[in-house]
Amino acid sequence: MANKSYIRHVGWGPLGLPGERRRLEGVTAESRRLLQSQVVDESRGQATAQEGATQGTIDSSEASTTIHMRAASLIALSPAHLGERALTLSNQDPMAGADVRELQQRLKDLGYGVPLDGIYGSVTERAVRRLQNDYGIYNDGVCGDVTVRILSYLERNMISIANPATPKMIRVISWSASRQHSGMVLVDPIYRSTDSAPSEENDVLVVVRDAIEHEIRAVAGMQTAHLPGIKPRTEVCRAETVNGMKAELLLLLDVRSSTESSDGVETYYFGDEEMRSDIGEPLSRYIHEELVRTADAPDGGVHPERSELLEKAEAPVVLINIGNLRGAVDRPRLVYDPEYPELIAKGVALGVRKLYLFGGDQQATESVLFRSFSKRASIS
Repeated sequence: MANKSYIRHVGWGPLGLPGERRRLEGVTAESRRLLQSQVVDESRGQATAQEGATQGTIDSSEASTTIHMRAASLIALSPAHLGERALTLSNQDPMAGADVRELQQRLKDLGYGVPLDGIYGSVTERAVRRLQNDYGIYNDGVCGDVTVRILSYLERNMISIANPATPKMIRVISWSASRQHSGMVLVDPIYRSTDSAPSEENDVLVVVRDAIEHEIRAVAGMQTAHLPGIKPRTEVCRAETVNGMKAELLLLLDVRSSTESSDGVETYYFGDEEMRSDIGEPLSRYIHEELVRTADAPDGGVHPERSELLEKAEAPVVLINIGNLRGAVDRPRLVYDPEYPELIAKGVALGVRKLYLFGGDQQATESVLFRSFSKRASIS
């Protein structure tokens, strides 16, 4: 994992991930050179026209005017939409534009007092820090990928002064943005027998397991692993093993084999009528949604469940039941269709990715997340 000084430099901790500050884009170097040249010429003209002024000096009001002149020039060169570049405070070259104004409007809607001048000044930067602090992410004052995703999530859920975010929403945001340890997803099938006594259920689960691991690595750039050996495990044993591996997420795989059971994919998370897993519930729902959409699987529903494994595992856990080997619809696809495991894997990977997007699925945001995830191994 990145050291503390590196985390502070990149501006998004406590992760071993590319941070906000490292991805600052701004205007091109050539545009910046031209703007700086323009400002120097303007400053010289003002100094010459000012009788009795000491050459090379400028009072505070003129300095403020110069900064706003720079900002006005930058507006024309700046991206039109929030998220196309990272925004940071710079007294010498203030960042300004329609994207800054959009940020300020969103902050204002959430109750943070900011001007709507389109300039990323100290007041706006302090408001960004307050937002980051309120939602449990590293408060470096840089509005980059993570902060923009949080703002988009809040906007989709119509969060405002009158309709504030719930404590659970804040916990989900904080976990998704800040509680990524090794970035490892453990994919663990629930086997029916040992590898010395092969079964159809085990064969299907191993194929799907391998496909899911490959897809999560390819789509999200996250590490994956599975417990060694093909053998049944008690829930307590599995929980202790998982906790020792410090996995970020645990995905359990199961398959039904009953003529009395219906077709369809089912997902389970830890919970009951009184309490539910903050992370397991939305992850279970995202995975289920993507399985039904991507794999065109029959809908078996999303269910809360109490078990020793779901309760004792430190990482968020989702149990994915991929179908019924005795079902009229599921069996041909699970046993005879070589493409179906890949579709299941893609649905699971998309569901995992959706958790880190705070439920969003915008293509632009996804591409940003891919770039972030793709660099995790190089800096962890």
